Formats: sequence, structure tokens, C-alpha cells
Amino acid sequence: MIRSFLLILALLLISRGLFAENGTVLVQYDALAQMVRDRNGEVRRELLLVEAAQSRTGSLQRSRSPQVSAFAGGEGFHTGGVDGVLFQPLAGVDAILPLYRGDQDEAEEAIRQGQARLAGIQYEQTVAEQLTILQSLYWDIVHVDEMVGNLQVVLAQNAQGHASARRRFQRGLLSQSDVMGFEMYESLLEDEIESLQHEKKRLMIVLKGALGVSESVSLTVADTRVPYLPDDLATASLNASQTFAYQTLKWKASVLKSRFDHLAAKGSPMVDAYGTYTLYTQADRSFSNWMDRTDTAVGVRATFLLYDGNRNRSDADATQLTFKSSIAEMAYKDQLITAELKASQEELIHLQDLLSRSEMRVAQASRFLQITVQEYDRGVKNATDVLTAMQVSEEIQRRNVDWKIQYQKTKSDLLARLTTVRQGGHGSRLAE
Repeated sequence: MIRSFLLILALLLISRGLFAENGTVLVQYDALAQMVRDRNGEVRRELLLVEAAQSRTGSLQRSRSPQVSAFAGGEGFHTGGVDGVLFQPLAGVDAILPLYRGDQDEAEEAIRQGQARLAGIQYEQTVAEQLTILQSLYWDIVHVDEMVGNLQVVLAQNAQGHASARRRFQRGLLSQSDVMGFEMYESLLEDEIESLQHEKKRLMIVLKGALGVSESVSLTVADTRVPYLPDDLATASLNASQTFAYQTLKWKASVLKSRFDHLAAKGSPMVDAYGTYTLYTQADRSFSNWMDRTDTAVGVRATFLLYDGNRNRSDADATQLTFKSSIAEMAYKDQLITAELKASQEELIHLQDLLSRSEMRVAQASRFLQITVQEYDRGVKNATDVLTAMQVSEEIQRRNVDWKIQYQKTKSDLLARLTTVRQGGHGSRLAE
């Protein structure tokens, strides 16, 4: 209860500090993970489930503690040897100290520990999944910003060529179609920029919803260009045991094994030490003195399960078969998940190769456009050559940005599956 109260208080303070000042929030990539843990409703739900599972652990210690119960009341009765109705008190105290349960208590604690571990894995997996959604939105917005920036540069270059074409047309050095070519390309660029700006507004609305931010709050994304920082994730040694999916299967199998152990232990005797004190009425003890109507007992009792219609055996067999099916599933998923990880790494390697060449092409395209414009000013090239050079430059830049965004999203998707890899800034690193 206290922990939940402190969590809510912290969330209120964080949200007030983040969203109250001037109604503007700077969303930074490195802060997304903490924002998910602090504000995401799915994550908060999973955290409460973790706390609920953890509260059930410690049953082994509790099972070995004495159990004390008491009752008290009164009873009205009439017997053949007593005139009228008598009202007398009755009360009792019972105490049981478990001495031996076989392995039932240990197995029960193992079940609860396994369930707590499963809840923890589910919590971390939910954090990773929700973070991936937020990261994808973040990179989509940055992608739009970078595309708009690139198109605005092309638009400025087109305006320069358009102005040069008008001057030369007025002097009768070229045809009107050259001027119209620049004008039409300008119109296409402006339409594309407007569409991208509209897409950014839409993405911002979705981002606010994902962050739980009011519509009145203004969001600003820190990055304006999609970064490309090669890291060791693409070549890291990864296997299925490092994934949430495999760890979930592993701990589900562990819980099933503990359930089977618990059922198997039910065949063991249960030994208890006990003590009782009971006050009866004259209806049960025909003595007028209440001291003569009390019983006190202390002893040791062993309880054996002799026959239950094979119910326990049936449950144990079913649990054992389910456990074996889980082991078989783990063996199958081991290879499948490892292959999927390797496929994602291969995609990262491919994108790294593309981007290493793409950066060089972007510089070449920019230089090619610059030379073409200079030659156009000297009358060596025509308007078609300039427009073609601008379109080639735009396409190369577009591919470069698309590959960068694909690289970031592929990396985020891969990280979201792993339990042993954590993000560090725009790159990633293997956790120690």
C-alpha cells in the first residue's frame, strides 16, 4: 500500500515537472524508457501484478508457523433432567504446529517463486514492447523532419535554377518550357512538404496519446535527423535463452515441475503437534461446575492419505505430461527463436552495408548537383539536366533516410525481444 502510494506520488511530481512548465515538453530519445516506466498504463498494470505475485511468496515460512483459532459463544438448551431452559457459555482454543509436510511446502513456495519470476519477465517484456512503440513513433517524427529539411534544400536549389531560367528566358537564351519545368517541380516539392507536415501533426497526436499527454501540451522532438551509429548488436553472440519468449517458456515449465512435485508430495504423511482447550455446556457435559465441563488436550497427530479415488494420481499424470510438452516446445522454440535473432542481425548488417555506401552517394549527388547548376549557368547544361540532377539528389537522400529509419526500427524490434541487451543512447550495448 505504501509503495503504491509513493509510486503514484512520484508519477504526479514527474508529470507536473514535465508537463506543467509553459505547456511544452522536449521529448528526448534517451528519456523514452523512463517515460514508459513512469507513465504507460500497460506498464503500471504489469507492475502491480508483479507486486501481487511477490506478496504470495514466503509461503514456506508461513506454513511452518503455528495456527491458532478460537471460538466463543453461548447456548440455550433444555434437557430431560433439568427444569426450564439454561443459557451457558461455550468456548474453545485450538493450536496446530505443523511438524512435517513432506516436500509440499517447499514445492508450493517454488510454484509461487516461479509465478513471481514470470510476472517480472512479463513486466520487463511489456516495458520493452511499449518502448518499441514509442521509439517507432519518435523515429517516424524525426524521419518526417529530416525529409522536410532535405526537400526544403532541394526547393531552394530549384528556386535558384528557376530564377536563372527566368533571366535567360527574358534574354531569349532558352525556351519557356525550361522555366515551366522548374515551376512544376516547385509545385510538386511544395505538395510533398505539405503532406509531410500533415503527417507530422498526425504522428504528434498519436505520440501524445502514447505518452498520456493532454492535447493542450506542446511536444518538441529533440532530434531533427535520424542518426546512424553502428554498434555491436549486429555481430553480438545471441541465442534463444536471451529472449523474453524463451525465458517465459522456461519458467512456465519450472512452475509445472513444481506443481508435479507438490502433487507427488501429497502421498507423504502430515505430522502436526496440537493443543486444544474447550468449554462445553451441560448439554454435552452433565456437570453443573463449569470447570468440570472443560477438556484440555496436547498431542501429536499424523495424517495419511490412503485412497482418494486416484484423483491426485490423475492430476499428477496430467501435470507431468504438460511439463513434458513444455520441454518439447522449448527445444523447438530454441532453434526457431535463435534463427529469428540471426535473421534480424543479418538485416542490420545489410542495412549497415547500404548506409556505409549511401553516405558517400549523398555527398556525390550533392556535388553532382552543384556542378550541374554551375554548368547550367554557363549554358553548358539545360533545365532538364538540372531538374534530373535535383531529382537524383532527392531520391538518394530519401533512400538514405529510409534506410536509417529502417535500421533504427529493426534494432528496436530486436532489442525488445532480448532480456540481456539494454539500450544506451542512440546505440546499444550488451549488458554485463
